Formats: sequence, C-alpha cells, structure tokens
Amino acid sequence: MDKVKHIFSALLILGGSATVQFGCMTGSESQVLKYTTYTASYNISLYQVERPVKATERYGIQNVDTILGNSKYKFSFEDDMVKILLFAGSRDVTFSLENKTEHSIKIPWDEAAFVDETGRSHRVMHSGVKYTDKEKPQAPSIVVRKGIYEDIISAADYVHWDESGGNTAGRWAEDLTCPRFMYQPEL
Repeated sequence: MDKVKHIFSALLILGGSATVQFGCMTGSESQVLKYTTYTASYNISLYQVERPVKATERYGIQNVDTILGNSKYKFSFEDDMVKILLFAGSRDVTFSLENKTEHSIKIPWDEAAFVDETGRSHRVMHSGVKYTDKEKPQAPSIVVRKGIYEDIISAADYVHWDESGGNTAGRWAEDLTCPRFMYQPEL
C-alpha cells in the first residue's frame, strides 16, 4: 500500500490532478479515486519604489514600468544610479541590478527585508546562501561600477527542515503554505 501512495503522490506532483485506479487485479473489481487540485493566481505589479526624501535631486527622476513581451523579467525601475529588472514569483524574486555609476554599490543582505502583503517583514536569503546558513550573517554582494548583478531572493523563514521523511533522516523543504498565507488579523 505504501508503494501505491508514493506512486499516487508522484502522479499528483507531475500531473496536478489525477484519477488513479488500484485494487486487486482479480476480475474487474477496482476502485476509482478522484482528487481535485486547486490553484490560485495573483496579479502582481510594481507601482512604487521607496527612496529618500530628496532622492530626485541626487539620483534623478524615477521610472517604474511593466515589461511587455517575452522577457524573463516583468517589471523595471530606473533612475540615474541603477536600473533594476525583476520578476516576482510565488515564493521568491528574481532580479537584475545594473549599476549605472562610476562607483561600486553594496547590497547589505543583513539589512534587506522581504515584506509580505500583510506587512510582515522577513529576513532575506539569496541564491548563494545554503539553507543551513539561512540565519547566519550574510556578506554583502558588490555590484562593480557599470556592472550588472543577478540574483534570486526569498524569505529565509519560507524554508524549513522536514523530519517527516519516513525512512530518511529528513530534508530541507520550501513551505507550501508560506507564513504570509497563514496570517490571521487581530479582531
């Protein structure tokens, strides 16, 4: 029976929803189980980038835009200092940052935050960070002058150690129900 459960789980993962027949292969007896899978989609847009009070004087006018077409990025932000292209996924943000200046720019990861739709702030981890090091200090990334830096960021608390692996010692897993979706407003 465990083997059937594993095969069924694999079918659900690969196919979304599936109908599986199993049972004794004697005669024409079999059971049909039907499962329904629900998904949600969100329209995400970039409409504002926070900057210091007198940023326009120092960095120029900002341009926030949606990218149409077949680009891997969907949104852009640009001023005289940087051009940022990004794609917001369900659990992470992929971005490209172009340094338009003659000086290096630091990305201080320990000062960065992912703020979800409920307003909760989460520690950020990026593609170079091992899951085992997600709570440790992260060295800043450097974007050299006139250079481009690409990375993927996600909330560090959206991954966890899962010990319910049955015959295994456990594994790292992404939360399928991210904390941001479990938020309950106070009444």
